[in-house]
Amino acid sequence: MTLTLSNATLLAWGFQNERNFQLEMAIWLFQQERVSLGKASELARLTRASFEEELRQRHIPAYVYTEEMFHQDLEALKLLPMLP
Repeated sequence: MTLTLSNATLLAWGFQNERNFQLEMAIWLFQQERVSLGKASELARLTRASFEEELRQRHIPAYVYTEEMFHQDLEALKLLPMLP
């Protein structure tokens, strides 16, 4: 799907340019959990590292580590053999 917006429309909506719009949309979609980190960086036309840096500058976590994930990891660690 292609979405075409004029520069006047982007400016009226408060976006400086097309790249700014793409970045903001990618971040919004990522925050809404509609796209993965990799897909969001692709939509923003940034490397994954650059997209993660954009998130960091905005204080948006790139990864969410839940309490449930912690408990799953803890259980997995219990299954590992002990080191001498």
